[in-house]
Amino acid sequence: MNALNQQTIKKLIRLGQWVGWGLISIIIIGGGTLVIGVYIFKWQGDNVQSVLRYVPLPAARVNWQPLWYQDFLQQEQALLTYNTTMATANANSYRALSTNQIRGNTVNKLVRDYGTTALGKKYRLTVSSADIDQAYTSQVLQGGNREEVIQMIKKLYNWTPEQFKKYVLKISVLRDKLREKYSYDDSLNGQVRQTVSRVTAALADGQKTFEEIAREFGQDTAAAVGGDLGFIPRGQLTSELDDVAFTIPIDQVSQVIHTKYGWHVIKVLERKTVDGQEQAHLEQIFIAAPSVDQAVTDYLQTRQVKIYVPGYTYDNTAGLSQP
Repeated sequence: MNALNQQTIKKLIRLGQWVGWGLISIIIIGGGTLVIGVYIFKWQGDNVQSVLRYVPLPAARVNWQPLWYQDFLQQEQALLTYNTTMATANANSYRALSTNQIRGNTVNKLVRDYGTTALGKKYRLTVSSADIDQAYTSQVLQGGNREEVIQMIKKLYNWTPEQFKKYVLKISVLRDKLREKYSYDDSLNGQVRQTVSRVTAALADGQKTFEEIAREFGQDTAAAVGGDLGFIPRGQLTSELDDVAFTIPIDQVSQVIHTKYGWHVIKVLERKTVDGQEQAHLEQIFIAAPSVDQAVTDYLQTRQVKIYVPGYTYDNTAGLSQP
């Protein structure tokens, strides 16, 4: 009886070994097929996305940090949906992107979002769920019907609000915090403040007009026309600028106004009220705070970036190379 039991046990062990090796073979073959399908044949349907939730593959890496294909596919599909929806609804005005452009833009966003996140960690900036929910309420809902907004997100991106928050709002909130960091941290904005000092010196000197100084130093699109912003309704500017634009006397030049976007000097040419809405005709000299985009570029230039999406490479100097 004992001999029989031992033989049975040995058979079960051998059977278990065969089952184990069989499972390993299936996993290896299946994984190899998935890798070939995704990287070479560009599989990206719903079934592939479902599998990639549990079998993560990198779409790119920065140094040794993988950037997952699942996130790449989610964003690529959203951009494809947006592109199709906009092209259908605005056939005469919307310039549709090619599939290669969409794929390249998605790869680029994936890499640059990682760079933005890395800079946030460097400066110990955090984005909480409350920050994201607040941005969703103020930037997306804007007092509108919640269900209509959800349906619009679904129509434009085929996303849930949670996906929109993850892939769009989270990085947007972080960029806003980085913008404030670069603008208000004196250890980061020293070179820009030198330009601001030159502007204030030129204004005090009085040898050049406000418009001439705007053309020489201004860093916004209005600089080419002497800083003329036209009529701006009350409430459209940041609160710091709005308060000054609707209180200082006509033709008076303001003090330097510092916001998260940079440094502003404004001049009010005229005010009027249209349909009960106050408006001010403004000129501006604007000096931009250090650029978040440039900071991300500088960060990535010091890292090894490898793209695994077929047909795309990354050059540390030129950025993403597309087919």
